[in-house]
Order: sequence, then C-alpha cells, then structure tokens
Amino acid sequence: CSSDLDDDLRSANFFDVTKYPDILFESTHVDKHGDHLLAKGTLTMHGVSHEIALPVGLTGSDTDPKTGRKMNGFAADVTVSRRDYEINWTHSVLASFVGGQRGGRA
Repeated sequence: CSSDLDDDLRSANFFDVTKYPDILFESTHVDKHGDHLLAKGTLTMHGVSHEIALPVGLTGSDTDPKTGRKMNGFAADVTVSRRDYEINWTHSVLASFVGGQRGGRA
C-alpha cells in the first residue's frame, strides 16, 4: 500500500521527517553558460550538508502581487546518494540513490 510506503519513508528508517522536516538547497552562486544555468550551493538533508552543483532550467517569470518584485521559477533534476546524507538503511532491491525533479522560485 502506498500509504505504508510513505509512512516508512517518513520514519526514522529513512528520512526521519520528525527530526529533519526539511531538505534544503541554498544557492551561493549561479553560472550562466548560454541558455544553461548551473546553481552551486549547499544541499542539506537528514542533518548533513554537502556542496553540490545543479543544472537548472528557468520555468517561467511573474510579478509578486504583494511586493511587485519579479519572481523566476526554476526546476532541476536531482539525484544524490542517500548514503552521503547518512540514510543508511539497506535492502537488496532499494537503490542507494534518491532523486527527482524539484522546483523553486527566486
């Protein structure tokens, strides 16, 4: 059942969301190479931080109705080794990598 899997992934066996409720990427620098962007920064997951570089794409722009400031949307495909972030539960079928497309705005 998918709710059992979701509960297990949220438990201390994996992401331990009670203790570590957020996965955070804080960019420190963005390089532009033609139409491509590379965001460099710190990814913190499960209480462990590592410097990484993410190829990102612009998904759109808009104006914040409250502040009048321009906002840009971004998306990145992210794959990291969960073992690098001390998520060490092992199973012969489960890969050691977690990932997927994630988005944000700035």
